[in-house]
Amino acid sequence: MSLLMSGISTQTFIANAGVAYNAGFSVWWIYIVNALCGLVLALGVAAWYRQARVTTFAEIVRDRFGPSFQQFFTYYNIIWLVIGGSIGLYMLALFANTAFGFPVQFTIVGLGVIVLFYTLTGGNWAVLAADFLQSLVLFSMAALMAILCLQELGGIGGFLETIRTSAAAADFRMITPGREDGLYGIEWLIGVGIIQVYAALGMQGGQRFFSCKDGREAQKAAWLYVVVGLIGMTLYFIPPMVARLTASAELAAMGVPSPGDISYAFMALKLLPFGFVPLMVVAMFSAQMSTMDTALNANAALFVKNAYPALMRLAKKEPRTDHKFLLAIGRLFTVVLGIGLVCCALYFASNAGEKGIFELTFRINAIFGIPLLMPLFLGYFIRKTPLWSGWACLGAGLMASVICTIADMPSFRLALINSGVGLAAFLSTRLFWNRVPESTHTQLTKFFTRLHTPVNFDEEVGEANDAQQLKLIGILALALGGFIALFLLLPNVASARLNIVCVSGAVLLVGAVLFGLSKRKEQH
Repeated sequence: MSLLMSGISTQTFIANAGVAYNAGFSVWWIYIVNALCGLVLALGVAAWYRQARVTTFAEIVRDRFGPSFQQFFTYYNIIWLVIGGSIGLYMLALFANTAFGFPVQFTIVGLGVIVLFYTLTGGNWAVLAADFLQSLVLFSMAALMAILCLQELGGIGGFLETIRTSAAAADFRMITPGREDGLYGIEWLIGVGIIQVYAALGMQGGQRFFSCKDGREAQKAAWLYVVVGLIGMTLYFIPPMVARLTASAELAAMGVPSPGDISYAFMALKLLPFGFVPLMVVAMFSAQMSTMDTALNANAALFVKNAYPALMRLAKKEPRTDHKFLLAIGRLFTVVLGIGLVCCALYFASNAGEKGIFELTFRINAIFGIPLLMPLFLGYFIRKTPLWSGWACLGAGLMASVICTIADMPSFRLALINSGVGLAAFLSTRLFWNRVPESTHTQLTKFFTRLHTPVNFDEEVGEANDAQQLKLIGILALALGGFIALFLLLPNVASARLNIVCVSGAVLLVGAVLFGLSKRKEQH
């Protein structure tokens, strides 16, 4: 479910849509790289992650690089999650601004308050089965949007012919050489691809497989990721490309710094049946809640369990352990993080620039993300390095980030240099492998042996609850499909009503299949 959801988010419909609007098929490269990573996962790496037998990827970080690196990584990740959540909040506000006309800054504050309220009052509702249901709605509506946009140009043939004869033909090639800023050229493609590889194959991406039944089921999930990703690639970016071909003047007249970022919302407002745009915004908000809830709730828990006792010991005081006090501290820290998240989102809203949100997220990932993600990737595949190899890679990457940022290098070149420097630093630590204590040898040998030892589900976990899970998700999907069918009561033309029937039918069909599978499993 989380694998499916990870490919359908505000990033897809705003930041990545902006790339499709400006550069056409260049955006496909992101999904091609993801599919190749999914193939690697499906061929065995996904099973390794399940066989790590952990519940959080921080545990893998500790096993591979030691507790000190895990602690630093955990606190670094607090800042990283707040930045990621704030970018998502800004993107959602931008989509809502296009759909409803609400001021972006006002929407950011309003949505931030809502997120904070739900986080403080309990929570984690957005990260349960709702992930799958949100992705189901968004995927169905994305398919509908692609079909409606193709109809505007007379089908697939008309779409391709319009591209061929338009002024955007050169921009829409997957590789766009010769641009003064270097965007969408070979270096850009490699830089973007590097980040996708680190994010998908590294320890942080591997946590998606921790809850799978066993290694084989994890590999099946990875195959699903590949198939859905490739199908989605062909659907998600037709609307922004059609917007560039048919409505570029209208989008430019809207006065936003980067018209591509609102191109998908613009086409949705133009083509979707009455009532469907708010439904899409709600689904996107629910999806984004998963990230923002983690940025607040999980980090607050981390502060209470780790940072607060450490700070008290530093002040030579005994930390309090009563539940009410710790709950109050956690809520106070949640409020502080929430305010920080909103402030970051407001900053990004004022500084996104003409290059768009994708370039903003790319630069942040290149500066801060690559040094963090690189050791989590390399340490999983390169065995004979000491525990401190993670520190060497992280430190070298951060140093390269500082130098490249001062030199004002473009994001894609920064990503390439960061990766080269970090890789060299990590590999150089192999020279010290023979000096590593025997205890470290033993620890790492046990770690990698565990990764390659299949999970015996019956002995290690016990009875499976596949049938109950399928039944619950099936019932929820059936209810959701029925709710979408209620949109038929709204005033719409006959063709729009048919579109509603198709989306509702697709969701109902998935719900019925899942429910049927649950009954089958119960019989066995």
